[in-house]
Amino acid sequence: MKYLIAAPIMFAFIFATSTAASSAPDACGVVTTSDVNAAFAPRLFVIDNSGPVAAKQSSTFAQVSNCTFVSKGATVKDMLTVSVSLRVASSDANGVTAKVMKEGVVKLGGAPVDVPGLGDSAYWYKLGGVSLVVLKGKRILLSVGTYAPKRSDPEATTDLKKIAGAALAKL
Repeated sequence: MKYLIAAPIMFAFIFATSTAASSAPDACGVVTTSDVNAAFAPRLFVIDNSGPVAAKQSSTFAQVSNCTFVSKGATVKDMLTVSVSLRVASSDANGVTAKVMKEGVVKLGGAPVDVPGLGDSAYWYKLGGVSLVVLKGKRILLSVGTYAPKRSDPEATTDLKKIAGAALAKL
């Protein structure tokens, strides 16, 4: 199960080879517990960043931060997990494009589906869990994913869009 939950985060790391200055926004600051609680009500969530952390490399390409939310009080069978990854490039040249990101999803066996009206470009895909990727400008990539076996893809996508919308308002 850990592999499926980590898929959205690991996908974002493929394109983030290093970290930039610490002034970039942090995933846990851009997506809050309140945002996740509101999207998946009546469930309540807590931040659980106890999983493995990628080693930081010193360079100036981009800063990547991650945040994981887990539903409180749920049994393992009913647990819902939301993973957030935020990549902030140090310059437009170090940014990523929707085309490149979608090609990566296809190579992994997914089928990206465009989501109009969210950020400058957005799409969702399913690889284990459901992930929503939103690009804002040339520098910001937000990936929000959930592993929720009892939720349909449309339900999960609707909830992830709420979280991404709240995050975009803060960026």
